[in-house]
Amino acid sequence: MADSLGVGVTTISNAAVSGVFPAKWYAVVKKLCRTDSIECPDELFNFIKPAGGDAGEPMKRAS
Repeated sequence: MADSLGVGVTTISNAAVSGVFPAKWYAVVKKLCRTDSIECPDELFNFIKPAGGDAGEPMKRAS
């Protein structure tokens, strides 16, 4: 995983201890999980959450 992401093992360990992976790792980690048939919920990543809204709702364009 560290090699695929281009980071050190300590970086992976630190992310695991914190409980979330950086959002920029999403595509790589998702692909690694898919390859090994491992579940990879989106909640594992620290995506920015919309203010005052549900992540499933479309964002409104500013006027």
